[in-house]
Amino acid sequence: MTAPGHAEADWTGLSASLDRAPDGCLMIEGERADRLAGRLGTPALVVLPARVRANVREITDAFARRLPRVRTYFALKSCYLEPVVSAALEAGAGLEVMSPLELDIAQAMGVREADLLVNGFGHTPAFAKRAVDQQPALFTLDSFEDIETVSRAARASGAEVSVGLRVSLPATGPGMLDDDTKLGFTWQDGQFTRALARVDADPALRVTGLLTHQLSHCVSPAVFGAHLRNVADCLARTQRDTGIRFPVLDVGGGFESRLLLAAQGVTADDFAVEAATALAALPYPVTIYLEPGRYVAADAAVGLTRVVASKARTGGDWLITDLGTNSLIPVPGARFPVIPVHGADRDRKPARIADRTCAPAVIDAHAALPAGAGTLAVLNAGAYTVALSHIWGPELPRVVSLDHGADRTLTDADSYRRAFTHLYGYSVVRPKTPAAPLS
Repeated sequence: MTAPGHAEADWTGLSASLDRAPDGCLMIEGERADRLAGRLGTPALVVLPARVRANVREITDAFARRLPRVRTYFALKSCYLEPVVSAALEAGAGLEVMSPLELDIAQAMGVREADLLVNGFGHTPAFAKRAVDQQPALFTLDSFEDIETVSRAARASGAEVSVGLRVSLPATGPGMLDDDTKLGFTWQDGQFTRALARVDADPALRVTGLLTHQLSHCVSPAVFGAHLRNVADCLARTQRDTGIRFPVLDVGGGFESRLLLAAQGVTADDFAVEAATALAALPYPVTIYLEPGRYVAADAAVGLTRVVASKARTGGDWLITDLGTNSLIPVPGARFPVIPVHGADRDRKPARIADRTCAPAVIDAHAALPAGAGTLAVLNAGAYTVALSHIWGPELPRVVSLDHGADRTLTDADSYRRAFTHLYGYSVVRPKTPAAPLS
């Protein structure tokens, strides 16, 4: 992934949630970022439910324009924050869950039956029973052990369960997982065919869907299209050889964030066009399920941070911030573009942004900032960040939801201290310090 060109180096033209005031100050959903940072303190993470709603509608509408039957399920693992989940539901998405905790969240939000997908593998009998009792639209199976576990839960419930199988096909290009990962029943060696035969023979399980999720940070519609052509061939050959049809084709997620796709000039519609073309050859009609996580949540949060130290280096200065990689988790492929709150119109020079941990973790290795930039905004900070954050190293950010011009604190220093007590068994009390001046 490359950065935008010089004319777009501020990134604000790539998201309707971001803008610049006449004086050059960054605007986030119509609010001045300097005032937000002053009011909230730093580090802070500002969550934008309006962007979540817009992203769900963008990807759903794009595919619905090209394909006759489409349903979107937000991949809950990408972000657990209640305003994000609520916004996704408000925009018409269901939820995709993979664990007992995520099923707890879905139940707390009143999500079940047609609005619920269950994925993952290695499920316990207790989880399988709970999930079966929710009557999800699809319970996708991804190991032979799970076939047995879910079958027993289904027989105990007395209800036939709609299940899917996850298939793993050869990768068609970058931005895809290959067929040698832990995920899916492999096609090439016949493992998928054996799993399908086992499920089809079970009266407690109804073969309903095929999960073909193999994208990861994908920015190439062409790669997606090539993958779906392989999927279409898989469906046709399965029908020919076994007579089995899959009424649901779950293409999963794995699309890059909307912001980073926009930086490449790519839209959800580009992926939808490839899907419609590739699936035109299907021998029977299917309903398409989408499971976007990063696409929905990543650019729906902005980190606010200040520079607390710097290091001059020949390869570019290092700027050390109070927002750390214990919340901006450096998972493979993650990217967090950093821009200045002020001074976007001034000359910039390369800078590398990192946190205060005694580890070589980097937040943004390719920033371009004006001299003296003291308060920064970290973009693309909403997916696989706070859902994976841990109480280690730097202070975790205050997390605030900004919607309809009002902000609401979700987590703060007190809530982190309470969590610390529960996790580690002793209490810590720290005197409050005034916020540092902004620049």
